[in-house]
Amino acid sequence: EIEILTFYEFIKKGRTKIEERDYPRVNICNTVSCIGSDEDGTIIEQILGVVSDISQNGLLIESIQEIESANLSLMASTKNNRLIEINGKVTHCRKAKSGKF
Repeated sequence: EIEILTFYEFIKKGRTKIEERDYPRVNICNTVSCIGSDEDGTIIEQILGVVSDISQNGLLIESIQEIESANLSLMASTKNNRLIEINGKVTHCRKAKSGKF
């Protein structure tokens, strides 16, 4: 079973620490499988990553692989073993001091 949520719905599902911001970030640690596609919808990469925070405006994915896609489709599972699919656009990707992207 796949549950498709908006970012706001995902945030409301009871995550941990919330910062004081216009759009609060919620710290999470959720492994995701990502399918990357170009603007035409052609799949160009598959990535395994960890979502470390999420907000109404987006989320932060950490990966050992640089994300080169324009669009991502994320698949993750909940504590109740339900699948969640989140679709979005990649705004930027940069290499952190840790060597991860």
